[in-house]
Formats: sequence, C-alpha cells, structure tokens
Amino acid sequence: MLIDIGTGKEINFIPFKKETFDPCIKRLSQSELDEIKSAINKHINDSGTEVQPAGWIPGNDWTNTSYGPIYSIACKQNQQLSAKLFGILVWVTIMERDDKWSSGKGYEAKGVPIESRVYFRVD
Repeated sequence: MLIDIGTGKEINFIPFKKETFDPCIKRLSQSELDEIKSAINKHINDSGTEVQPAGWIPGNDWTNTSYGPIYSIACKQNQQLSAKLFGILVWVTIMERDDKWSSGKGYEAKGVPIESRVYFRVD
C-alpha cells in the first residue's frame, strides 16, 4: 500500500499512465509483468531495509534478468524510457503490497543525492 505521508490517505493512481505506462506495458505479456513485480518484491523482502531507493533496485545491467523485457520489449531499447517505466513499476508494485509505504524525492545517502524516488516503510 502506498500512502501520502502528509494525509495518511492511500494513493491509488499510476503516474504517467497514459503517456508512458499504458503504451509500454501493453507490449509485455502478463507473465513478464508478473515476473518483474515478483523480482521487485523479492528485492524489497530480501533487503531487510525499511528504505528503498527505486534506482538502486535493478542494478546497471538488466541482461538475463527479470527486468530485461522492460528495456528490450516494453521500451523498444530506449534506456531513458526504460528507467522511467521501471520507476513506475516500482510505484505500482509497492502500491499493490499489503504493508504501508510512502515515498519522496530529494534525499541523500552519505552526502550524495539520490536521483530516483525513495520509498520508506511506514508501518
């Protein structure tokens, strides 16, 4: 579940749905989409941390990973679009979880700006 930390209300919309999410996702099979979400959930569950910067989840090389179809199929090998879609997929995956998360941008780690959206558990 994704919540607005300021209001405590559940967030249930997909950002960039019409211009990015819908056109790209329709190129993936349901099994590819399920595998991507499963990999994101596995990373979150296995990490043991309450903070998840989206850009740190997939690593730099998606070759032969669950994330590969984002680049090769959904985004037609467009690296910038793939990064954007991956971020949206993290949003959607967290939105579908049972535990409560919120998110924001503009955070740092050891004085270095984190460029991606950061999710944090608020249970």
